[in-house]
Amino acid sequence: MKVQTTMIRFHRHKVDQLREKVAGLETMQVELLARRDQLDETLERERIRSNDSDIGRLAFPTFQKSVHDRQANLQRSADEIAGQVADARAALEKAFEEFRASGGDIDDTDPSADVVDPSMMIGVASRSAV
Repeated sequence: MKVQTTMIRFHRHKVDQLREKVAGLETMQVELLARRDQLDETLERERIRSNDSDIGRLAFPTFQKSVHDRQANLQRSADEIAGQVADARAALEKAFEEFRASGGDIDDTDPSADVVDPSMMIGVASRSAV
């Protein structure tokens, strides 16, 4: 029985780690997309300010290009993280199946059971950030 308990703990720990990894990646993705959107606001403010002077009108196109480049980089990073999230979710699903196969069972009445079914986690960070 001790070996089974050890295996259950091991798999529970693995599920917990992967759950935290998914949540962290989703948070990073949401933050990158928020930064990308903030650049639109910054660009609009600078567009208005650039009309105040000749130097501003000359410098704005360069600033605009740098903002667009930064937005593209942020989008690329968010897309890469989306792939990592998908991989981490797949690993979480597999770890959860291994946890169940090892005899682990989540009892809803047990407050110490902190393992969450990964299907319930999908999109948690993206929904909470909106």
